[in-house]
Amino acid sequence: MSQPKTVATTKSVAGFIAKLPEPLRGEAKTVAALHAAVTKQKPVLWTNGMIGYGKYHFKSDKSAQESDWPLAAFAPRKNNITIFLMGGMGAAQKHAALLKKLGPHTASTGGCIYIKNLAKVDLAVLKKLIAAGYADTKKKHK
Repeated sequence: MSQPKTVATTKSVAGFIAKLPEPLRGEAKTVAALHAAVTKQKPVLWTNGMIGYGKYHFKSDKSAQESDWPLAAFAPRKNNITIFLMGGMGAAQKHAALLKKLGPHTASTGGCIYIKNLAKVDLAVLKKLIAAGYADTKKKHK
């Protein structure tokens, strides 16, 4: 069995964010603060530039794959901030009513929300989405 591509590291989250260019650095700090407020967890830098909060052990129903995965996470990318709703396929669509109130974004069927300009979205709604995704994942992976 192959090793997972995304794993927790011991690298500094603050150091990673500090190296981001503005305005991405400020956006990452804001999203990190939202995640910390919701999860009450310390952030961990994962490979692929993902910042995760909490952890659960994932075991695929369809394959022999298994690994640890964050309960809530985001990734500051060059073109957007990606918010991961860890509920799996349909996770973003499950919260369609909140997504309608969020502001400009795109969402994948796999549970990712892509935000190009954080200043144009409603941060209170984003916090509710993060909380909903976190609660869904905690419930699913007790």
